[in-house]
Amino acid sequence: MQILTNLKNRVASFCQMIETTRSVRFTLLVLLAAYAFFGALASLDKMDVSGDENTYIPLSYNLYKYGVVSLTGEVSGLESIEMDDGVILTLSQRRGPAYLALLAASLHLHPNSQNVSLACFQGKEVGCESFRQDLKIVNVVILTLIVLITYAITKGISGNALVGLTAAFLVASSKSLIDSSDKFGPEVLASFLVLIASLMMLFIWMGPNIKNCSATGIVFGVLALCQPIYLYSIFVPFVVLAVSLVRHKMIRSRLAFASVLAVLLSFSVVTTPWIARNLEYFDNSQITSGGEIVLRVRAEHNKMNSREYFASFLYWTAAGRERLAGFIFDAEDYRRLNRDNYEDGNYRVARKRSSEIANEFQISRFEASKLVAAEAKQMILADPVKHILVSVPVAWRGLFSENGIVLHFLSLDSAGFLIRLATNFTYWGGMFLCLVLTVLKRQYTCLVFASLAIWAWAAYAGMSHFIPRYSYPLLPVLITLSLSIISAQLAGKLLLESSLRNSALIKFAMRCGLVR
Repeated sequence: MQILTNLKNRVASFCQMIETTRSVRFTLLVLLAAYAFFGALASLDKMDVSGDENTYIPLSYNLYKYGVVSLTGEVSGLESIEMDDGVILTLSQRRGPAYLALLAASLHLHPNSQNVSLACFQGKEVGCESFRQDLKIVNVVILTLIVLITYAITKGISGNALVGLTAAFLVASSKSLIDSSDKFGPEVLASFLVLIASLMMLFIWMGPNIKNCSATGIVFGVLALCQPIYLYSIFVPFVVLAVSLVRHKMIRSRLAFASVLAVLLSFSVVTTPWIARNLEYFDNSQITSGGEIVLRVRAEHNKMNSREYFASFLYWTAAGRERLAGFIFDAEDYRRLNRDNYEDGNYRVARKRSSEIANEFQISRFEASKLVAAEAKQMILADPVKHILVSVPVAWRGLFSENGIVLHFLSLDSAGFLIRLATNFTYWGGMFLCLVLTVLKRQYTCLVFASLAIWAWAAYAGMSHFIPRYSYPLLPVLITLSLSIISAQLAGKLLLESSLRNSALIKFAMRCGLVR
């Protein structure tokens, strides 16, 4: 008993030292940043090219080499360009330009990029494995920045440095984010942008001005160009801005109109050139193509019968799939939910629809994609009540975004079923607890910070099949929320704006003019 008491006293003394000694906090933060960077760097072991990388790589390579977002070769129904070296490029809107620009910039900075062919970059020739790994370092750098920003925000919201360090450690140890760092894809960049966008809305909530409104519009614009569903999230900062103007009794002031205009103009300046380009070449205002397939998969899920509906909850629980659903349901009840079911699985049926329509009407796949989108919308609108009901298990599926905990340098990778359940219920529980506390205790600060994550979760549930990867970018926000709220509840405190205003983060933002 005496040993436990002594241990408790020492832990309490250490925690007190962290809170009161700035040099100790700084040292721990530097060590944590080093842990995040070198740990993620050591985890870069994916040598092949697969999945979405097969489009991100050629698009970014052609942007780097020719200055054009394009695929190599001719594609039926799309405009092609012959370059001076005889290479045929086809203009594309398959992916958002934000991550493509980042990867193209990395290619410009790499000393050996001039000597690397596209085929080698794509993994079709041997000898480029180390080159591809070098380019992924930009993901590791961004992940390290996310760790540092998570600490600053969590410490500011919770008022506790130890809670901030814990949140930053969990981000640095996130298997989902670490695995994303080892791929050519936008998830890590989107995580950074979602975190910054959520922070910007906190700044607006604390007092809108031209600077924070303009910065918010820019961040949301880049986020939309990174992951296209966020194009529709722009109304979230407008709602926060409107309530903030009323709250600060500024709704009738000149600043009210100027603030709204600042968000709108800055967002438009970022997104309009890309949208105008797509209107000119592809006759649509979408950020990317490919959304019709996602929407069609979502429409296929709406065909669930009652047994498939209830089986989907178990099938989509933390990758439980057949192991979990098979305890209660027959294989027939979840057969169509299997992405690898090439015969009549919902995912494969939707994927094949473009080629079926193209063959049926003798048109290009590009033209067929428009008909697929129209067909999917018609299926959804035919039974909107069913669509809303099916959104529940789809939203449940999106909750399992954290794939486990990785403890670098200890060779410990905890990705088991129970670990995934515990981490995801804890992280997402913070978001839902935030809603409860907003109603019961009027803790609006956490609601403002959570608003983008709440919107994204609902939007993905309603407009996509919501594979868990879609919510990877929400993890830093969810971790910040859950730890801040849990620590406050354990201490019997409220998450007050006053404690946030006293934080180093907000004081720095004030010096930059981002907070009134």
